Amino acid sequence: MIGNARYLNSKFDYEYVRDNQDNWREYYQTLYDSRLIWDNVELVGEGIIDNTHRLIQSQDMETQEPITIQQEFKLDEHCKLLRLGFTVEEVEAALAS
Repeated sequence: MIGNARYLNSKFDYEYVRDNQDNWREYYQTLYDSRLIWDNVELVGEGIIDNTHRLIQSQDMETQEPITIQQEFKLDEHCKLLRLGFTVEEVEAALAS
């Protein structure tokens, strides 16, 4: 890779940027921040609302009745961080250095 990074498509690209560019932290931070997604989980009772849980309002597809959906913030198994072969700990350690 020569010049400024435009597309980082491999672990090697990220490591090259980290070793050769001053603004590497923004690339790693974006990789780290995109690892979590909101996932629908079964609503039991009142639901949970905190930093990792939320309730959203929607409509039942068949009856068009309003429903409440519980969502949980969790690690996306298909996120770029994991697809490229990084671990969450590797990226956290890089950002902490």
